Amino acid sequence: MASSEEGAPDRRTRRKVALAEQQRVSADADVERRRRAALAELEVEERRAEVALRVREADQRAKAGRRKARRSSRAARRARLRAAAPVWVDRALFVGPIGFPMAVAWVGQIQFAQDVMRWPLAGAVVFAAGFELSTAYVARLDWKARAEGDGTALFRAATWLFAAGAAAMNY
Repeated sequence: MASSEEGAPDRRTRRKVALAEQQRVSADADVERRRRAALAELEVEERRAEVALRVREADQRAKAGRRKARRSSRAARRARLRAAAPVWVDRALFVGPIGFPMAVAWVGQIQFAQDVMRWPLAGAVVFAAGFELSTAYVARLDWKARAEGDGTALFRAATWLFAAGAAAMNY
């Protein structure tokens, strides 16, 4: 029995060694799996970082594009305003020196139409508007004719005739 007793520890030892070897191989495989998972995780993180970098760069390019569009829009708006300024100045010069005295003349002509001609207020307003706007229209035709180099004697005579009539009414 000595040989069977001697063989028993060998079997146990071999079993223990085989089990230990199996555990070592399993542990090695587990370490390898963890290493590969860590490498895959690192690779995923690197890709995420690259994607985030590309997204940031795309956002910066888009932001720069929007900034450039805003600048060009502002430049175009300033150019339009600069081009429109002389037109608005011309209109303001019409409203100020011509429009305000014309409004004063309307008051005198409305009073003339009501007091002398005995017209109601609505008719008097239409009368004053028609008279003053006719004067302004003939004066504008005179100005345009002079700008184009045409004769202006008829327009000037009509303008002075209207002005004399307005002065007589306001007197």
